[in-house]
Amino acid sequence: MMDDGTRTIYVVGAAGRTGMLFCRELQNAARMIGVAFPAEIENIKSGKAKIVRGKNLPEIFTAELVPPEDFGVAIVRNAPDFLWLAARNPVDKITAFYYRHFANQQNFPALVLSQNGLSAVDDAKKGLRAALGQDADKVAIVRVSLINGVDLNTDGDGTLTIGYKLPIKLGFGTAQTYIGDTDVSFSASLGLGKIFKKAGVGARQFRGKDVLAMENAKLFLNLIGMAAATAQGSGEPTAAVENTDVGAGSPSRKTTADQGWRDKEIFKKEIAMLREFVSAANAARGGFAAKLGGYPVKLLARLALLPVCLLAPWRGILAGAVAKGRNRPKDLSEIDYYNGEVVRLGKKANVPTPVNEEIIAKARALKCKI
Repeated sequence: MMDDGTRTIYVVGAAGRTGMLFCRELQNAARMIGVAFPAEIENIKSGKAKIVRGKNLPEIFTAELVPPEDFGVAIVRNAPDFLWLAARNPVDKITAFYYRHFANQQNFPALVLSQNGLSAVDDAKKGLRAALGQDADKVAIVRVSLINGVDLNTDGDGTLTIGYKLPIKLGFGTAQTYIGDTDVSFSASLGLGKIFKKAGVGARQFRGKDVLAMENAKLFLNLIGMAAATAQGSGEPTAAVENTDVGAGSPSRKTTADQGWRDKEIFKKEIAMLREFVSAANAARGGFAAKLGGYPVKLLARLALLPVCLLAPWRGILAGAVAKGRNRPKDLSEIDYYNGEVVRLGKKANVPTPVNEEIIAKARALKCKI
C-alpha cells in the first residue's frame, strides 16, 4: 500500500487481453504495475497496443511495466497488495514462480485469479505449496469471473488491439482463509471490492461456497456456442456456420452462438452439452449463482434440463437473446478449460458427458491448440 492509502496491484500477463483490460479499467483506483515479457513491453512502448472501450475511439495502451526477471527488485521498491494472474491456464507453475519471491516473509500479497474454467484455485494452491510450503495456507485467494467478452485482433505490423463493451461486469469472491481468528481472504476480497467500486466496475461479491456457484455460472455462459464453434467440418448441418475461420490456437472468428442456435441440429447439441454440465455441477459443485453480470444463469440452467421438444419452439427467441449478450466467436484454444472441465466434473459426479467429449474431439480435429 502506498503512503496515501492507494493499493498496488501487479498484473502478470499485462500484455494479454484480460491483463490489458484490468490495467486500463482499474488505473484510477489503484497503482497498476504490469508484468510482461521484454518483447511485449517494447511493443507497448512503441504504441503497438490499443484498446477500444465500448463505442469510444481506439486509444493507445500505456502502463507501468516490468519484465519477469525484474519482478523481485520491483516488489522491494513497490510492495504489492495484490498479485493478479491474468495469464492463461494452467497457473500452478506461474504461481510458484512469482510467489517464491515472498518465501520467508510474514506477509503475502493476495492472489487474484481471473482464468476461465473451474481449476484455477486448485492449480494455484499447488503452486503456492511449491513456493511457500506450509505458509501457502496464509495466502488469500480471490476469484474473479469477468463477464465482458474481450475481442483481440493483430494487424499486419504487429499492432495488437483489444475491444470490449462497457460497463465492466464481474463477480468476485473467496473461500475463507484464516490466520488466527482473522479471515484474511474476506479482508482481501473487501479490499478488492473497494477498488472495483472506485473504478466504476459493476462487481458482485460472493463468499464461501457461493464462489463455486459463481464459477459454475461463468462456465455455463462460456459454454454457450461451443457446439456451434466445432460444427464446421464435422458433417453436421453448416448453413449457419459456413465459412468458419478456425486456425491453430485461434478463435472460430465467424461462428457465433446465435448462428448455431438457429440451426435445429446444432441447437439440440448445444442443449445436450449444457444439460451434461448442469447435471454434473448440481451433483458435485452446489449448482449455480442466481445471477451473474445480469444473466439469470440459475434459470437458464433449469431450462437446459427441459426436453428439447419443449425448448425448440423458442429457439429463435433464445438465439436473439444470445445475440444481445455473450455472442462472441469462441476461442477453441481453451476448450480444455471449457468442455474439458465438464468431462472432468462428470467423472467426479458419475455423470456421463458424451456430447462434451465429442466437442473436444472435434476441436482436436480442427487442430486447435488445447
